[in-house]
Amino acid sequence: MLVNEFRKLPRQIHACCCLALLVVISWALLSQNPFAAVRNTPLSWLKTVSDLILHLAAYTVFSTACCSLIGFQGDPTVRRRVLILLVIHALGTEYLQHWMPYRTCDPLDAAANLSGIATGFLLSLWLVRVGSEVRV
Repeated sequence: MLVNEFRKLPRQIHACCCLALLVVISWALLSQNPFAAVRNTPLSWLKTVSDLILHLAAYTVFSTACCSLIGFQGDPTVRRRVLILLVIHALGTEYLQHWMPYRTCDPLDAAANLSGIATGFLLSLWLVRVGSEVRV
């Protein structure tokens, strides 16, 4: 029984990481000044990176984490629902920026978010396939 509990642990940690990414990305997209958190830290260089690249990278990581958690051998309905939720989050947070002080709703950012979701989906598909080949 202890072995079965130990096998569930990585999946639970993975789910917690997906949840943490959801919180961090939501905060970064909806806060007035997300770069204030990294000021005077080794991550302060992020302020110089293009906004579109940051959106693309954030949603690529988020989508890869979420899609690799569900895998691709299971029910395709679950996979579709996860992708729909990712798209709703990407477009919803961008739309909500319209009412946030010092933020703007930018269609290019939304396009970068959607591109990141697609890239993350394809990357997770590749990672799951490579991982299943290594286990065999």
